[in-house]
Amino acid sequence: MTKRVMFINEFGSGLTHFNALLGAYRRMKAETEIDAQFYVPKPQAVFGSGFAEAPVLACPAQDLSRTSHKKLKNRTFGEIVFNALFEKHADPLEWCKAWDRAFCDFNPHLVVTDYAPVAQMVAYGRWPTISIGYGYTMPPSGLERFVTFGQETPKPKEELAMAEQFNGLLKAVGARLLEKFPDFCAADAQVNATVPPFDPYIDHRPGGHYAGIHHPNGSPWPANGAEGGVAYFHGFSQDDEGLLQGLVDSRLDFDFYAGAPQPAAQAILAGTKVRQHDKPLNLKALLPGKAVCVHMGGQGVALAALFAGVPQVMLCTHMENSFNARMVATQGAGIRMALTEVTRKSLMSLIIEAANDGGMRRKAFEMGRALAQYRDADPVAVLAGRALAMLKSG
Repeated sequence: MTKRVMFINEFGSGLTHFNALLGAYRRMKAETEIDAQFYVPKPQAVFGSGFAEAPVLACPAQDLSRTSHKKLKNRTFGEIVFNALFEKHADPLEWCKAWDRAFCDFNPHLVVTDYAPVAQMVAYGRWPTISIGYGYTMPPSGLERFVTFGQETPKPKEELAMAEQFNGLLKAVGARLLEKFPDFCAADAQVNATVPPFDPYIDHRPGGHYAGIHHPNGSPWPANGAEGGVAYFHGFSQDDEGLLQGLVDSRLDFDFYAGAPQPAAQAILAGTKVRQHDKPLNLKALLPGKAVCVHMGGQGVALAALFAGVPQVMLCTHMENSFNARMVATQGAGIRMALTEVTRKSLMSLIIEAANDGGMRRKAFEMGRALAQYRDADPVAVLAGRALAMLKSG
């Protein structure tokens, strides 16, 4: 019997979350007949990658144009979702109804979500649901209330008010209601791909919760030497002249990737020691022996640098990246700063500091050794195995 499976990534950008779902889909399809549908924020990015194995649809429209009047501080994952629904979205009920229609039309035997809290809330309790997360993107649903780290938490009455507003939407589509705000993280099964040092909720998770991390080209190993650097960013970073000039002014040999090279960036980097690449970098091959890795605080690159024992300069662009960067910086293995605060001169100084700090390099080695048990673990395999078990049991 063919099993219908919906794979959903609701928030985020790029292909990182889609690739986790794609890996699970391919492993599952090798063992059982699957009729799949994918929902992603940007189907064009998936089409551009050449994927044509199953239908790829756009997530229900996220009209985030409405101006926010309520001053939510966006300090927890819960507040981010609440803010997206109630403070910026023009019609949150229509958003939930659109997901309800999608589920009812396809009637899946299983829903697999990755960073898809609204879809997950609408599906849970009605269709079997499994969720993959990356620490900050999937807090444990067993929390009595959301917590933040080093900052003030929302007041209990505010969380209760948020849960009540969510319940108004969920009741309208016949979904399971919440008893407390963190309940919207609940799923029939969960796989956490985050390794412990990157999980701000580590003290709130049960033992054995981690599935480990895996890089497409394998995880790099530390190597002696400290020469040159790797810089890894999103495409919009090519418009940041301070970033590009800071890399150049450091006078280190850099391998730089930020999407397809753009003319303005090419003009700045021409004739310098910064080699701009037109394809994603093979971090396993490039990182060992480098003096520094400069990036936005994304978990994959941060972990690869730690595995390779390379100090990091993390120029954060949003909260999740900032959490990752803080985990590295507080353990002395890197430097964290908001990308918006970086200037050409300050970036040059940060790069030189990280590249020449022997203590920082030792700390990076130490963190890399502590992560050894997760080096070759593959969370996608764990996700596929649990998803297959749910399909067979259903």
